[in-house]
Amino acid sequence: MKNNIQVSLKALTVITITLLTNTLYSQQNAIRVTPFQPVIGKFSVSYERAIAPSTTVMVEYQKWFERRKSGAGLWLLGIPAFSWDETYNKGFRMSAFVRQYGNAAMQGGFIEGGLYFGQHDITTRSETTVIVPDPIFIFDFTQTVVKEQRYNNVGVYGLRLGAGWHKAKGDFSLEFSGGFNFNGNSQGVRPTLGMKEFAPYTRFALGVAF
Repeated sequence: MKNNIQVSLKALTVITITLLTNTLYSQQNAIRVTPFQPVIGKFSVSYERAIAPSTTVMVEYQKWFERRKSGAGLWLLGIPAFSWDETYNKGFRMSAFVRQYGNAAMQGGFIEGGLYFGQHDITTRSETTVIVPDPIFIFDFTQTVVKEQRYNNVGVYGLRLGAGWHKAKGDFSLEFSGGFNFNGNSQGVRPTLGMKEFAPYTRFALGVAF
């Protein structure tokens, strides 16, 4: 899997260099970031370039640092208990898209389709605390069970299909977009929504056009 990722990184590097050195539509480029994605544990940087009057290609690097927590109170055979679950998902994804605009490239609505690959390290942790209703246990009146599982080097890959709106004017680039990921997974580990077989994605990005 590591060798495949290295080959894919080299391929994307070649594509990016080709795009940067191609003089066709050289004034229609955009570099953007997602300023609000860190709230949900992600951050993306993308480069988009026009290759035809209404067609562009885009490469995107996305960093993941998701942390999800949940807790609940429950009763086990009449005994009060509390449960907490936590998932930490860190890694990266590289995507390559083709975008078809309704009018001019980088102006208005578009549809997009592409491929991605990446790698994640995932840790899941669950903690259950049971309150023991026995007065003999004066100091140790709770029992806690902790389970932790680590999944390293989880390879991810799949298809991305979506649509959106993009406006490039002067030195400014603004984008709203969304769609669905069709996700593959080398270890079948799917602890959060973004890792499910079929998952939505959204993108609000700001940047520079040149």
